[in-house]
Amino acid sequence: MPVFPLVPAKTALINVGMQRCFVEGTPLASPDGRALLDTINGLIHTCREAGVLVAHTRGWMAKDRSNLGVMAELVPPFIVELYTEGSPTAELHEALDVAPEDLIVNKARYGAFHGTDLARQLRERGIESVIISGIATNICCETTACEASQHDFRVVFLSDGTATREMNGVPAEELQRATLASLGMVFTQIATVEEVTEQISDIRPRRPRQQPLTAGSSPNQTAAHESAGSSGSASAGLRHDKHQPAHRRVAACQAACSARQGVPWASRGREAKGHELRAVSLFGGCGGMDLGFRRAGFQILRSIDNNPAAAAVHVHNLGPTAYLGDVTDVDFGQWRDEFGSVDVVLGGFPCQGFSKAGPKRADDPRNSLYRAMRDAVQFLEPAYFVAENVEGLAQNFGGQYLELIQDDFRQAGYEVSVNLLDAIGYGVPQHRRRIFLVGRRINSPAAAYRWPDPEYAVVVRNGETGRPRAMPSWLHGIKQDGPFALNDPLTISHAISDLRELSEQVADHQIDKNWPGYYDHVIKSIGQGQKLCNVRHGPESVRTWDIPEAFGPVSAAERTILEVIARNRRHKQYGSIPNGNPLPVAVIERLSGLHDLGPVLDDLCRRGFAKKKNNGYDLLGALFCSGLFKRPTWNAPSPTVLTDFGNPRYFLHPLEDRPFSLREAARLQGFPDDFEFTSAGVSIPDGYRLVGNAVPPALAEALAVAVRTSMTSRGREAHGQVG
Repeated sequence: MPVFPLVPAKTALINVGMQRCFVEGTPLASPDGRALLDTINGLIHTCREAGVLVAHTRGWMAKDRSNLGVMAELVPPFIVELYTEGSPTAELHEALDVAPEDLIVNKARYGAFHGTDLARQLRERGIESVIISGIATNICCETTACEASQHDFRVVFLSDGTATREMNGVPAEELQRATLASLGMVFTQIATVEEVTEQISDIRPRRPRQQPLTAGSSPNQTAAHESAGSSGSASAGLRHDKHQPAHRRVAACQAACSARQGVPWASRGREAKGHELRAVSLFGGCGGMDLGFRRAGFQILRSIDNNPAAAAVHVHNLGPTAYLGDVTDVDFGQWRDEFGSVDVVLGGFPCQGFSKAGPKRADDPRNSLYRAMRDAVQFLEPAYFVAENVEGLAQNFGGQYLELIQDDFRQAGYEVSVNLLDAIGYGVPQHRRRIFLVGRRINSPAAAYRWPDPEYAVVVRNGETGRPRAMPSWLHGIKQDGPFALNDPLTISHAISDLRELSEQVADHQIDKNWPGYYDHVIKSIGQGQKLCNVRHGPESVRTWDIPEAFGPVSAAERTILEVIARNRRHKQYGSIPNGNPLPVAVIERLSGLHDLGPVLDDLCRRGFAKKKNNGYDLLGALFCSGLFKRPTWNAPSPTVLTDFGNPRYFLHPLEDRPFSLREAARLQGFPDDFEFTSAGVSIPDGYRLVGNAVPPALAEALAVAVRTSMTSRGREAHGQVG
């Protein structure tokens, strides 16, 4: 494989297909899309500093379909709509770092050179080499790379700067590997983002050390990845322009905070109980964990996060103690010199490598970020640390990472307790199960940690028990009814019944309506307790063929065929795939009583209802077997509030034909109404992401009270301890 020289002035970075529809929230999106976006933004920053031209391409179909050609016969109409001119999902993702000087190329085919003047524009700028990144590896990226090679450009294709998704039953990992193999044979050099970064930089760029959020901070002192914001009115009369760099929006928030003379930050609906104990917060996000600990009487000396939107919201609501920076670059010895004693270190280290919702890669670099928290604990020597992560930390990879994390903290001098807590037991109106690790310094005079008792019945799901039972967290057992009975869990209606109508009178009670038109037909077809799901057979599932306005009509015979596949695909006699098996044509004909179905099944595949796999046919909806457009029940607890709670493709309001508003999502997480997001200068999508990643303040407060009790107790009572 060749190794091409990359001279910055003669090189262009071509980001392919980083549109909303391919990054997240649609059937076309790569499961790695959001993580890839962060990687590409970092590369864009490096390229601009080195003088590399940056270009972005997007699929852009004419509204009248005049430029579709034969693609009109190959691609289902509802998919084409996702990247049709004027559709919100066709736009470049709002978090993509696009500068005025970048090239924007609208393309009507998979390759960026066909039918465009991209080759001419590159030649006019003296470009000889191109770097290819984006989505999807095996379609638009591959085609663009091949076209570039045929135009005599030297092509460097990024192995970890491109991504795809499962297609026709072939896993994304296999498609990625096969594409890289064929491209590397005759068309391109295959390289990693790190290798390209080293080539185009005189020295390997370092991530910036954390910087205080002062009004004088310069762009070079802040994180390279900036989230797009929306304009909004901030405190002290400041305006936050969405076109401002993120570090300046944060600094403006801090200036507003400093201007609030005589206003204690623990007020505004969350009275603290005396700042006697001191904590620092790593990976602090927008401040859910910090808010809970403040309510319990802890002083948060410093909170750090590398997300500008998170830091802006944190500063806006909790005061000017947040820093924007990379935790892995912190000099914790300097923190020790600055703060002296620290009682508790808090941290919700990133969880995407473990999350059930993510790709669960064992080599995900984020899996090792807990070590930054271990370093902080070693330097600061707090009496306690409290860490939070997703349930998958204990489940995925055989639980090896959880064991590794515990061992590392034990070697640092801490006895570690681990527990799985559901936020619903602590007054939060949602099911949210998370792993918590609490460490106590072995030579600390503080008492052994006792996990907080739930105050509300934990209604466990997925058949774990037949009826609501109270589950004391430290035993993971069942309390008896009677004098130990707990309160009924809070529900969606308890939390948001007064917010039925969207209104600007309530902070953040807004939605970001940018979904395709066909979504409206789907939304109106889903009832409470239902979801869009082709591959589960029951009254809770609404099928795509039940909504012809969105997915196209089917005949009575076609409906029979699809129902036969749906009812029989999971029967063991047809295969051993747990999630469903493709059925041979002969089996479908026998079960349906219909004949000569080969052409009919092929047409159902073309129209997006079925797919051909392993010499048989399955339903195309297998990619969302757990369901999309889920509409929860009004008088039941909410499902887990995730970062995509504002996208109707995933969750709908129980009673309204729309997604949950940002304020409703925040309430379901337990944030008070005076904890504001968009007024801190962040966009609505960023607000949803911050809310979905936060620790519910009520759960954090329960943990904090338990820590405080342990630290102010004498002796070492073993009752209730989890080892």
